[in-house]
Amino acid sequence: MPKKIKILFTIPNFDTAGSGKVVLSLAQGLDKEKFIAEICTTSNKGSFFETVQGSGIKLHVFNYLAPRKLGWEFFKSVFQTFRFFKSCNPDIIHSYHYASEFSEGLAARLAGCKWIFTKKNMAWSNKGWYLRSLLANRIIATNQSIKHTFYPSSSKIEVIYSSVNTVNFPFSERENLLRNFIVVGNIAPIKGTETIIRAFLSYCDRYPGNLIFVGNDTNEYAKSIKLDIELSEHKNRIVFEGPKADIRYYFDQSFCLIMASDKNGEGGPVALLEAMAHGLLVIGSKVPGINEQLQNFPELLFEPNDSNALLNKMAEMFNSTDAKISSLRKALRAEVEHRFSLDSEIEKHQILFQQLLN
Repeated sequence: MPKKIKILFTIPNFDTAGSGKVVLSLAQGLDKEKFIAEICTTSNKGSFFETVQGSGIKLHVFNYLAPRKLGWEFFKSVFQTFRFFKSCNPDIIHSYHYASEFSEGLAARLAGCKWIFTKKNMAWSNKGWYLRSLLANRIIATNQSIKHTFYPSSSKIEVIYSSVNTVNFPFSERENLLRNFIVVGNIAPIKGTETIIRAFLSYCDRYPGNLIFVGNDTNEYAKSIKLDIELSEHKNRIVFEGPKADIRYYFDQSFCLIMASDKNGEGGPVALLEAMAHGLLVIGSKVPGINEQLQNFPELLFEPNDSNALLNKMAEMFNSTDAKISSLRKALRAEVEHRFSLDSEIEKHQILFQQLLN
């Protein structure tokens, strides 16, 4: 029997469940006759950590990331990570770090491992991305815009869309009584938070329903947003739930998901796919990542940073007939099953892993 290929997935933390779910689904879904999967993270904190810990996948807690500044501490950390990787002895290390960190790639290459990373955002603000890309044996892009924008002539790039496990997000033909909107993700300027709130406060003047935020709301920006809302007569209709490992309860209380990321765009937001799979309506800004996921539903897109355009889409969703809402929900679910299936994502990764070693 051929030797199994050992994959070590690395991810900085499980503070938000989006990327964590992707990593866990891949690790669990790989063909166990051909692959061995393990996961490494830097700490035991995060809302999704216990889920991963109880999954049956071997989990390492080790800080494999070096300080950002080059110097003695940087190279000492790289050496420690090199020794850790050697002790794990994987064939391939697959990084899910969101930033331009390159020490992991350096340690992996020194350990004699193949090193790949998934680029899941539209950031490219420093030389770290160049070094990270140079060290990688292969790079997985979660949308076509990443490939065309940052790697137009590179042979290292493979586009593999993020997916959702539809078993975990069963389609629900819900009644249309709760006209609540939901936003999933950390409160941050790049997520279009102010655009959403401006649109919703205007929406409140004419329509019922609440706005639910699920994600980290403890940073300074989030605190300033909450202070501004305190001055509004509609403040009680905006609810901050904080980060949650399981989003389904909040989906069940909602009518439509809003994803209003700014012009920089997204890599491939999993929350959008989860909402589509679970039977919610969705509205998204017309930016990289989101526009690919909704390319067959252009009527659900609006111009980024335009609160009036978002308001119009929200009103349009509210005023839609029950028949139209039901039809659109079914179409969005079918889109996930057709274009963003977990089986397809796993199979494409398996092919890439095998090609990398051959």
